[in-house]
This record gives sequence, C-alpha cells and structure tokens, in this order.
Amino acid sequence: MSRKNNTNQNNTNQNNMNQNNISQNNLMMQDSNRNGKKRGKMKLGEKQAVAAVLLLSGFLLAGGCTVNPSQLLSKTAETKTELTGSNENESGGKSGTNEVTYSESECTIITLNENSAELSGAGAVSDGSTVTITEEGSYILRGKLTGTVIVDTSKDADVQLILDGVEISCDGTAPIYVKQADKVTVTLADGSVNSIINTGDFVQADAEEINAAIYSKDDVLINGSGSLTVSSEKGHGIKSSDDVTVAGGDITIDAAKDGIHGKEHVTVDGGILKIQANEGIEGTIVIINDGDITIDAADDGINASAKAEELGTPKVEINGGNLTITMAQGDTDGIDSNGDLYINGGTVSVNAQLPFDYDGVCEHNGGTVIVNGVETDEISNQFGGMEGGPGGFGGGPGGFGGGFGNFDENGERPENFNPSELPKDFDKGNMPEGFDPGSIPEGFDKGQKPDKTHDKNQNNDRNNSQTTGEKII
Repeated sequence: MSRKNNTNQNNTNQNNMNQNNISQNNLMMQDSNRNGKKRGKMKLGEKQAVAAVLLLSGFLLAGGCTVNPSQLLSKTAETKTELTGSNENESGGKSGTNEVTYSESECTIITLNENSAELSGAGAVSDGSTVTITEEGSYILRGKLTGTVIVDTSKDADVQLILDGVEISCDGTAPIYVKQADKVTVTLADGSVNSIINTGDFVQADAEEINAAIYSKDDVLINGSGSLTVSSEKGHGIKSSDDVTVAGGDITIDAAKDGIHGKEHVTVDGGILKIQANEGIEGTIVIINDGDITIDAADDGINASAKAEELGTPKVEINGGNLTITMAQGDTDGIDSNGDLYINGGTVSVNAQLPFDYDGVCEHNGGTVIVNGVETDEISNQFGGMEGGPGGFGGGPGGFGGGFGNFDENGERPENFNPSELPKDFDKGNMPEGFDPGSIPEGFDKGQKPDKTHDKNQNNDRNNSQTTGEKII
C-alpha cells in the first residue's frame, strides 16, 4: 500500500473517532440538560462551563487530539467547588471559604420597604412583611424590613443570601429563619453595614422553638467582607440544628443566651467576631482555625457539650487565630469541654477565675496560651483532681481543683505571678492541723463536677440589664 493510501486511511480513522466523540459530546449535553431539569441544580454558570468544555473538546478534536469530555467536566466541577464550596475538615465539620463569587445580574433582587418587599427575579414571594425564598439561587437583599425572611426550599438546595445594607427586625421570631435547605450562605457584601435584630419573647411557631435572631435547621456559612450586627434580646444570636461556619466579615453579636450555637459543629475560619452573651460559642465540636475572636461571657466562653451523640466525644480544637475570652465573676469557665481540648496554634488569652475545664484529653501542642495576662505552657484543669490550678490545695472556687487563690486582699495579682507555679515560700510540709493529703473530703465525687446553679441570678440580672442599658460586671 502506498504512503498516500496510508495517510488517507489514517485520516478516515481519525474522522471516525472524531465523529464518535462529537456524538458522545451531544449525548452528554442532552444528559446534562435532562439531569439539570430533573434536579433543578444546573445554574447558569454550570451551563456555561459545560458549553465551554464541549467547545474546547471540539477544537481539540479538530486539531487531531483525542479527548474524554467527562474528564474535562470533572476538572471544571472540582475547580468550582474549590472556589465556592464548603469542604469537610478532619473533624467532620465544614471548612468555609471567604471567596465571594456571585454576579448581581444573575441574582434575584429583594428590596425591603419597612413592611413590604419588592422582588426583581424568580425564586421568592412576598406576603406583607414576610419574604419567603422557595428556590435555590442567589438573592441580594437591600433596605429595611420589620418582619422576617424565610428560606423554605427543597432539601438539596443551596441558597445564598447577600446582605447589602439591610436592617431586619422582628418581634417574637427569627428575622432570618431557614426552615429547609441543604446549606445557606449568608454573604456580607463588600462595604455593607447590616443588622439583624430580634426583640421580645419567642412565640412557638414550629416543632422546635425558633429562638435566635438567625435560626437555621440546616448548615449556615457566613462569609464576605461587610459588617453584621446580630442582637437577640431573649435568645441566641446565631443558631443551627446542624453546622455553623464563620469564614469572613466583621460580626458583632449581643445575645441573652449563646452568641453562636451549633448542634453539631461550630467552625471559625476567619473574620472578626465580637460576642457578648451568656455563653460565647457552643457546639458538640468547636474548631477555631483563624480569625480575631473576642468573647465576653457570663457562663462559658466556649463550651463543647454532647448535643449530637452521633459525633462522639465533644471537643474544642484551636489551630490558629487570635482568641480573647473575658469571663464574669463566679463559677464560670473560659473554655469548657465536656470532652477533649486541643490547642495546636494561634493565641489564646483567657481572663477568668476558672480558665479551663475539660473532662477528657488535653493537649497543648503549639500556639500561645495567656491566663490572666501571664503566658503559660500549662493548661490547668479546674475540676481535675488534686493537681488543679495555681491555687494549690483548695485555693479557690474549685476546691481540690484549684482555682485562683494567689491574689492579694484587693483582688490584684501579685507581681511576677505565674499560674503554673506555686509560690516560692509555699511549704508543702506545713499543712493545716488535721489535714491529710491522701484523704478526700467525705462526699466528694472526683468524677462529678459541682452544678452551676449559684450564678443564675447574675445571668438573669444580665439579661434584664439589656433593656435598661445597665452593664453587669
């Protein structure tokens, strides 16, 4: 066979392969369209991505290249997820991204007008002072509303609420209420100032009490670079029955109960977070990866407790960021884990009589720990038995657990005070008459912490003070 015939045969074979691949592309486009309609999941950006992939594969085929379109589609999907998605971290929680990727031309615009709303676009309905979002998509909210915004979509829907200069206030229920979705992202538009305010007693409106300014039955991610003020006169600031993730924004929370409450995970990946509440952050697993966090609390600054038994042992894990916790007087814990406590990085500063309380494993693997202004390498356990805090044997509120007994009569910390060391003149051999270091007081249960009941009046005083403006110290 001549060289010319060989060339013609090769071209014929290549053309046949190209025709097969083009047919495959057409089938994939048809299948993608069918799947997109069936699931309601294919957005404009995804359609553009598919079209671009098919166009690129056409060029490659014209140039004599063999390509598998499914590989290109896979790469495109992965890139999109990395830019806009929320991935699981090693502890099972959601690690949020602060990459904001919405286009206003593709969003539904909701303009709030005191007791009503105007809609430009699909996916939402307005009924007086109630706006209900019913479809997956991105929604830009602007203006002022005395009412509530409800997200009630299919279970697999992702919804983005872009707050661009809003003030939403409501009496008796949540100004933002996520009734059903897969995940809701609250994006704080660049340069925007936003506030979500709840007042009055909560009215039972569902199977569970809607008792937060931002209340969600599903995952919530907060990102962006604007500011957000959240106020709840009688309840929580931000609460989710699943996960809460903070990735960005300048957020101030003032709440009677918990500042941020997640039944499963609470993760802070960035942003500025200022919380004044009864408890600052509470979840089964609390993870701090980054961000500047300031907490003023009356009970616990950070609390990990078993709210979701399927997650196993509660845990507080601090890997980075700057965390400052200031506690009220009394039986209050800066960081309280009903399970394990890990400090792996960042700066943790706790100002409290009882800075740490943990029931399980505690590891200080990195980062800086500061207790009442003094840097230390030791994380004392306030209710951990005989080796407690710097108060030595019975030096403070913890009994055998220690507490801070090394303060002068004016309540000031002595010069060069180190919470990890006993005083130089401390004589272990000079104990009170009748003291037996091997004998635990009658009725003392090493496995049972004292109940936190004596501080209830103080917490009630603090809640009442929010309406009068009086600050409880």
